[in-house]
Amino acid sequence: MDDDAEFVAIGDFWEPSHPLLLQSVLEAHGIETRLTGEYAGNISGSMGLFGGSRRGGIQLWVRAESEAEARDILAGNTDAESEPQPE
Repeated sequence: MDDDAEFVAIGDFWEPSHPLLLQSVLEAHGIETRLTGEYAGNISGSMGLFGGSRRGGIQLWVRAESEAEARDILAGNTDAESEPQPE
């Protein structure tokens, strides 16, 4: 997270495919995301070489102003304001 925007973590994961899927869903709705600690978690939950944390191996982050919308989308709320963006 190299810019000044404030990001918040919205999920902690031990296995990489789940946050990658959620990231692609959010980005399809135009929500900027970041993953930290990619592939770094281990079973003990200790710090990994690439930034894993004691909370989980991989964290999914969104901009603070998009947090509510991101949570709505991931909860399957069809009232979310944004629609998937065509490629």
